[in-house]
Amino acid sequence: MSSDFYEAQRLKRRRSAGMRPKTRNMYRAFLSVSRNLIRLSIYNPFVLLWIVNVFVCEVWLSRAYIGRCSWPASDQDGANPIRVVVIADPQLTDAYSYSQSGLGLALTQFYSDLYMKRNFKVLQSKLEPDVVVFLGDIMDGGREWADDQVFEEELQRVRRVFWIRSPKTRVLWVAGNHDIGFGNKVLPDAYARFRKTFGEPNYAVDLANFTVVALDTVSLSGTPGPIHYDKARTFLDSFKDPSQKSRVLLTHIPLFRSHDAGCGPGRRHPVIHQGAGYQYQNLVVETLSEEILTKIRPSIVLSGDDHDWCEYTHRVGGVESIEHTIATFSWMQGNHYPGFALLTLPQAGSPTLQACTLAPQLRIYIWYIFLAILTFLLLIPYSAYQIRRKSVSYVEIPLFGYNQLSGLPRRRSNVGERWKVDARTWRLVGRFVGEVLGMSLGMYMLFIMWDWTV
Repeated sequence: MSSDFYEAQRLKRRRSAGMRPKTRNMYRAFLSVSRNLIRLSIYNPFVLLWIVNVFVCEVWLSRAYIGRCSWPASDQDGANPIRVVVIADPQLTDAYSYSQSGLGLALTQFYSDLYMKRNFKVLQSKLEPDVVVFLGDIMDGGREWADDQVFEEELQRVRRVFWIRSPKTRVLWVAGNHDIGFGNKVLPDAYARFRKTFGEPNYAVDLANFTVVALDTVSLSGTPGPIHYDKARTFLDSFKDPSQKSRVLLTHIPLFRSHDAGCGPGRRHPVIHQGAGYQYQNLVVETLSEEILTKIRPSIVLSGDDHDWCEYTHRVGGVESIEHTIATFSWMQGNHYPGFALLTLPQAGSPTLQACTLAPQLRIYIWYIFLAILTFLLLIPYSAYQIRRKSVSYVEIPLFGYNQLSGLPRRRSNVGERWKVDARTWRLVGRFVGEVLGMSLGMYMLFIMWDWTV
């Protein structure tokens, strides 16, 4: 990866560090809002219900899901293990994703980016990884951008969404078919841009007691001749690990397995079958997969592309290699439960991996719709009750007589009367709905601004 990939964003954040409001003014504003909120919630409890609901959905859930995930322990204790977060297929939504344009595209991009930015920020805060690995398909239309200026704009989105908070965190990138193309159709310009921006797609690095090997299987799936194939082929043919450490293989495309091979309990879709189409192939072909496993001999393989979890054990040349296909990190790529993985690389012993699930964003939006309908339906009888409660009794005019003992006008209770849904009721419903919308949208925007800017 280029050393200055995040540098521009770091400089921008340093310049804006002194622009925060004073603590005293923030405290006064907080007290004022709190007092008004308490008064409003007493009269309209649905306001409090929605504020709590927005907080749970926009703040608490992402932290709760990530909080359930912890670094897996190795089978042997070792000092200072390397902790690796593995992310697959974020595929930042763009104009090539859903044939959208205008406001529809802008909203889709915003909410796609917001979800990943929020979870990536929480992930770094709670888990504090030493290394972050991206298993390819960083942008959805990365290979399609003919204009370098458009690519730079999309690259700014990548930096904004996957902002690395600690300069000590190392980032490793793998090339995906959405980044550069596939096989003989790898685009030279896209390949050159990937190398310039993210670094060489074929490399080996030492982490703890392991050698991590990234292999450009999308280029290697082509035929000899193009530079992208020759570089990947040369790397694989000449690969030697003089330290003879255990190896972890990074590949965007999963390695070959039989059509009836299972994927384990974490998978939500049918098993991975071989298939191919425009600029993609579901599995590396069998002969190439065996060659890769024979030459690299990894103890663990990490792959992406499929967007769902899959665990499969390869057995080649007397060596067992456990492959973990990682779910997509995006909620807009066909998996209602996106995720990531935690990989622990100890100084001694075997690597261990933990699959982690993110909050189901689509179901959160469905819940918002359900609660909005339920709130409106409940506000109708609640408003009628409030009107009736404020007029529990009324005074008869003297025409109908006085109380014989006190001489005061007689009072008649309306406790037994039926509730009425009239124009006054609908006006009050409208007022309550406005209060709920105003407060809940205000809190919603506040949480979004916090996630987007901090």
